[in-house]
Amino acid sequence: MSLSTDIHVVVETSLPGAALGLFQGGNLIGFERHGDFRGASQFLGEVMSYWISQQHYKPETFVVGSGPGSFTGIKVGIAFVQGLAMAENPPPKVFGVSPMEVLALEHGGAWLIKGTRQQGFLYHEEGFQSLTLSELATHSFSEPLHLLGEWQEFEELRLPFTLHRFDQVFPKVLGGMLQLAKLQQTPLEARYIRRATPEERLEKK
Repeated sequence: MSLSTDIHVVVETSLPGAALGLFQGGNLIGFERHGDFRGASQFLGEVMSYWISQQHYKPETFVVGSGPGSFTGIKVGIAFVQGLAMAENPPPKVFGVSPMEVLALEHGGAWLIKGTRQQGFLYHEEGFQSLTLSELATHSFSEPLHLLGEWQEFEELRLPFTLHRFDQVFPKVLGGMLQLAKLQQTPLEARYIRRATPEERLEKK
């Protein structure tokens, strides 16, 4: 059986859980989501194995979520697509895209995600920015603010924002990630949220 052509795979693990999108051209023809980081590597491997061996898809492009987001999740996604790409000859193209950037471009506004209890990562018209809760409390937002996922400490600041659940942004964000990767040809560069300081870790205890 001949291999399908114009196949692209989008892997998103920087947000909670893991999502895998299979595209032919710009059309989503396969989508699977795993709701937990635990077992994400096995989940990704099983789905890709099925798509390649049973459905005979040979990806030409891999797009992976580059964060900001989970330190472990980003590493899992990048290692997964790089391993698959290295196994092919010639290797497919690999691009990194932030799902937060996609959301901002498609829907406008500034997008915020929780990092630690006291710090978040903001994407807005000026790019990426790391801000503490105290900085967010005094930050001047010139555009509507969107919070991606719950963050109780931020919600207590009572700043006006729109809350978006993680399950609301899939699978739509995967198509945007593919389009942005094709447009920007973005080199793969992980954006990790700063890890908690020793003082913050002690505070949690």
